Amino acid sequence: MKKNQSYTEEFKAKAVKFALKHSYISKAAKQLGIPCATLYNWVVQAKQASEKEMDKTDPLKGKEFVTNLLEENKRLKKELDAIKQEQTILKKAEAYFQQKRK
Repeated sequence: MKKNQSYTEEFKAKAVKFALKHSYISKAAKQLGIPCATLYNWVVQAKQASEKEMDKTDPLKGKEFVTNLLEENKRLKKELDAIKQEQTILKKAEAYFQQKRK
C-alpha cells in the first residue's frame, strides 16, 4: 500500500497550470508523475476557488448588485423628475415671453 504523498502549494499550482494549458489532465498527470485523480481534484479546486474569487469581484452577482441597482434606479427616477420639472418651467417661461413680444 502506498503512503499518501504531500505536495507543495507551488507544485500544485504549477501542475494545474500545466494541465489546463495542455487540456489533458491524464497526460499531464503522467508527465508529472502524479495520480490522475489527484491532479483532477486540484484542477476542480482551482476552478472553484477562481469562481469564488470572481463572485466577490463581479458586480453582476450577489445581493450588493441588486441593492446597488435599486439605489441607482431611485436616483435616476429623481433625476428624471427634476429634468421634467425644469422642462415644464422652461416651456412656461417660453410661452410667457412669447406673449410679451406680441
